Order: sequence, then structure tokens, then C-alpha cells
Amino acid sequence: MQLDELTREHFESYLHSSFKIWVTPTAAVEAMLMQIEAIPLPPFRPPWAAAEDAPRRTPFSLLFRLPLTANLPQRMYHFEHAQLGDLPDLFIAPIGMDGNGRYYEAVFN
Repeated sequence: MQLDELTREHFESYLHSSFKIWVTPTAAVEAMLMQIEAIPLPPFRPPWAAAEDAPRRTPFSLLFRLPLTANLPQRMYHFEHAQLGDLPDLFIAPIGMDGNGRYYEAVFN
């Protein structure tokens, strides 16, 4: 599966399930998918935008919770899931932390 083929629907059945994020070729961190959120499209399309610029999917974001000990820099990581298998590399960015873990977001436009 290619990155541009992934949709929100691919992940909905796996909310609150565990993903592996490979930080090196031999070391992975467990991440829990905590939230899937649709990102609203702008109410208008600029007049200069061509028809081929129209989005192929509705934008969405995924929120992952990692252990407090996992302090990953924002970058591309390889993801794996027991049922979904290997996913394309995803760019994640840290967005906060609390007593339960560190939170990272992947945004799909």
C-alpha cells in the first residue's frame, strides 16, 4: 500500500490498538493509536487551483501515545501493525505529553 492510498477508514478498526514504530532497523517502540480525526477541507477552492489539485482523500490525522521513555524527534518512521502489516513510512511530530505518555501526530493531506 502506498502512502497516498491510506484513508481514515483504513485505521478506524484499529483505534486503541498497538503499532510498532521502528526507530532503528533492530529497535521498535510500541505506540497506541488514540485518536483519528478528520481535517475539514477549506470551504472554497482558490480560482487558480486546477481540477487535478483537488484532494484525492479527505485529510485526517492520527494521534499516537508512546511511552514516556520514548522521546523521538520528528521525522519519518517505519510503522507496523499486527493486522495491517507494514505501512509506508509516516512523518510524525511530537505534540505533547502527560503522565500517561508522549503524544505524536501523523497528518495525511
